[in-house]
Amino acid sequence: VLENTLSSLCRNMRVLSGQILVYGQDERLVKIEHIGPMPQRIVTQSVLGQLPDQLITIIDELPGKRVKAELIGRGCRVVVQLRTKGRLVGHLVLGEKLSGAMYAAQDIDLLEIFSQELAVAVVNALAYQEIAQFNVTLQQKVESATHRLKVANDNLQALDKTKDEFLSMASHQLRTPLTSVKGFLSMLEDGDAGPVSPQQHELLSYAT
Repeated sequence: VLENTLSSLCRNMRVLSGQILVYGQDERLVKIEHIGPMPQRIVTQSVLGQLPDQLITIIDELPGKRVKAELIGRGCRVVVQLRTKGRLVGHLVLGEKLSGAMYAAQDIDLLEIFSQELAVAVVNALAYQEIAQFNVTLQQKVESATHRLKVANDNLQALDKTKDEFLSMASHQLRTPLTSVKGFLSMLEDGDAGPVSPQQHELLSYAT
């Protein structure tokens, strides 16, 4: 959005260079787009903070020589605030015109209208970027949760297999001695080891 917009604007207005600075919710710089010859020192947010709080500032009309000289030295001739719903979302910085002429009233009128459209486009692009990043983060969290569930499921399956193996082994190990015990109890009940009283017979019947 920024690259195409800046390229089209500079081409149609016949401007040597241009720059868009984009700010986040906390007005911190999040993106810079530049087109045209790169000056030795680019315009920074701190330098722009020295300008009057107005929609469009023509650098050549600034009263202070120091700020004016600094901005011109950074290839800056016009600064446009990008505002929407009272929020500063960025700055559009334009260099000198290819013809060397001053910016005309028609240029300023165009920039005043254009700044509103550009501010909305920047906000929409930032919102789209946030949604795209949220989707990536959400996908990563889903994949991480899916991986954890798979690991937990694998562990449960391993525990279930271990349980089955233990029960099978325990059943096998206990079957032989229990069979022997049951056989001896049956012999005792049948009187093979001597007479069995009615009370003993009753207790042996419970065991067998």
